Amino acid sequence: MMVLGNYVNRGQHNNCAFVKRREKMAKLREEIVVQKALETELNKTIHITEEKMRGKQMLATMSSEITSPLSGIISMAEILSTTMLDKYKKQLLSVMLSSGDLILQLINDLLDISKVESG
Repeated sequence: MMVLGNYVNRGQHNNCAFVKRREKMAKLREEIVVQKALETELNKTIHITEEKMRGKQMLATMSSEITSPLSGIISMAEILSTTMLDKYKKQLLSVMLSSGDLILQLINDLLDISKVESG
């Protein structure tokens, strides 16, 4: 009888160990799912950040590419303004200079905003 009792006790013990292993495996699977969700969210955040950085870099590059020739145009217009021009041509040149200055200021403002946002 004692042997049979030990067998039953061992069977219950094995069953209990099996249940604990299953619970542990279920917990591990749950942790893996949570970890994968966190990893996916982190990858999305990294992708978004990289896209923003590329956009800011592109803005800075474009602004530089536009600013350099625009500065040359404004400089040539300023030199032209020192020459003898009739009233109509002086008015056209004045519009050209003020428009160039406005565009240059707009580009500089965009660069400043880009720098502030990028830290």
